[in-house]
Amino acid sequence: MAFNQVTIIGVGLIGGSFALALRRAGFDGIITGWGGQRSLSIALDRGIIDSVEESFNSGEICRSDLIYLACPINSIISFIETYNKQLKPGALLTDAGSTKQKICESARLHLPRSIEFIGGHPMAGSEKTGAENASADLFDGAAYIITPDEFSHPEPVAQLEVLIKELGARPITVSALHHDRAVALVSHLPQLLSTALAAAILKRGEADRLLLLSGRGFQDMTRLAASDWSIWGDIISTNRENILESISQMIGSLEEVKAALEHCDYESLKLLFKTANQAEKQCRAVKTMLESSTED
Repeated sequence: MAFNQVTIIGVGLIGGSFALALRRAGFDGIITGWGGQRSLSIALDRGIIDSVEESFNSGEICRSDLIYLACPINSIISFIETYNKQLKPGALLTDAGSTKQKICESARLHLPRSIEFIGGHPMAGSEKTGAENASADLFDGAAYIITPDEFSHPEPVAQLEVLIKELGARPITVSALHHDRAVALVSHLPQLLSTALAAAILKRGEADRLLLLSGRGFQDMTRLAASDWSIWGDIISTNRENILESISQMIGSLEEVKAALEHCDYESLKLLFKTANQAEKQCRAVKTMLESSTED
C-alpha cells in the first residue's frame, strides 16, 4: 500500500471496520486513532488501532499519510475547520460521511492546497454502532462512493480507488451533488419510513397486542428504527432539501395507492406490484453484479 501511517478520526463501527479491513488487506504500517475515550479504549483492547493519536491535542503536525474521518458529519466539518493546519503536507484526507456537499464545501474552503481531500461514503453499515461491532468484512461487496471534484488530482484518486478495492468494496465516482440527491431516496428515506412506522405502532396505544401479531415482514421494515439520532441528526440536517423532495415523492406514491383503494382500482394496484417486483429483481441483479465484480 502507498501509506505508511494511517489515522482514524472516530474509531466506531465504520472507522474500526476500516482499520480491520486494512489489516486484513495486508497493511503493516501504523494505525492510530483519535476521538471518544470509550471507543479508543475498545479499539486498543481489540487491537483495532496501535495507539492513540496525540498530535491534535498537543498542537503538533500529524505524521500520517492518510487520515480517515469516520465521525458524525458535523464533527467531520468541525475537524476540517479546526485541525486543517495540523495535517502533514501531501497527506490524503478522506471521510465516510453519509452526505457529501457540506463536507466537500468545508474541505475546499479550509484545507491548504498541500492537503488532498476526496470525499467518500461506504454504502455499508448496521443499526449497531461502536468499535465493539467493527468487522473486517463490513465493506465486502459494498458500493463505496467517492466524490472527487475539479480540484482533485488523478494520482490520489487512483490511490484511493485501489485502497477501496483492497478493502473488498467497489469504488463508484459521482459528484457530491448527485450523491446527496441519490442517497436521500435510497438511504435516508428508508430510514425515516422505518422510524415513522415503528413510532406509529407505539402511538396506537395497543402496541403490545399489535406486536404480538407482527411477523418477519414488520421486523424487516422496522430494523432501521434501531438507528441512533446521534448519527442521523447530522445526516438529516445536512441533506434536508433532498430528503424533503424524496418524502414528497413517497407521499405522492402513497396517495396513488390510497386513491386506487378508495376506487377499488385493483388493476392499478396490480400494476404497482408488478413494477415493484421488477424493481426488486433489478436491485438483486445490481447487487450480484457488484459482488461478482468485487471478487474479480
